[in-house]
Amino acid sequence: MISNQPGIQDILPKDHLLSKLYSEHAVIKSVLDSMESGSVSLLKTENFEQAKSVLQALGKGVKNLLNAEPHHQREEEILFPMMESQGVNGPPSVMRSEHETLREGKHHLKNLLADESVGDFSAFR
Repeated sequence: MISNQPGIQDILPKDHLLSKLYSEHAVIKSVLDSMESGSVSLLKTENFEQAKSVLQALGKGVKNLLNAEPHHQREEEILFPMMESQGVNGPPSVMRSEHETLREGKHHLKNLLADESVGDFSAFR
């Protein structure tokens, strides 16, 4: 359900840490949505030649995710400790775990997309 009420990002100063994190989340979500669409498109291709433009787009997405590392570090080094100092421990712990999973996944995708020795397209896909 979409609400017409302002969210916290609408009432914070633009230079507030949370405002910046919200903006960065929107960009990261957009990249992930684009990569999900690319993955669906990849499933519809039959060979590497057909998939060339999709693979290039996915490669750009991975690069953008890798470039988001400072965002994750700010959360881990500033936001999460602040939350924990206020007694909020569960969510930061879960988010740290999610960051590790994301780091592993984006590096795995980077390596997979860079591996030119892959011969079997269906297995790759």
